Amino acid sequence: MYCNANQPLMFSLFKKKSRSATVISSLPISVDIHSHILPGIDDGAPSLEASLELIQGLMQLGIRKSIATPHVMADIYRNNDTSIEAALLLLRDGLQKNEIEFEVHAAAEYMMDDHFFALLRDGK
Repeated sequence: MYCNANQPLMFSLFKKKSRSATVISSLPISVDIHSHILPGIDDGAPSLEASLELIQGLMQLGIRKSIATPHVMADIYRNNDTSIEAALLLLRDGLQKNEIEFEVHAAAEYMMDDHFFALLRDGK
């Protein structure tokens, strides 16, 4: 959040501000810790090509590393360590083949549903 020095911060919260890539890229942020850039495993990037395009956009904003967090939800996105790792390796391979210097790791965004508790109980 930024505000005009002549305007109290509280009032700037209620005004829409147009933020350009220039404003965003000047922030000291280089790591994205919540993205859906792994190809084809949730409602994020549907393909490797889309993943690479999204990463190019992140890089234009100054992001150089991402911790992808695909959804894990019963009956919708039943991802697990195997599906997430496979998508991560596919993306890393695509980055390397296209000579894109971008670091990517993976975690997961878990829905607190019955499936989550089963995974927890089973140590997964």
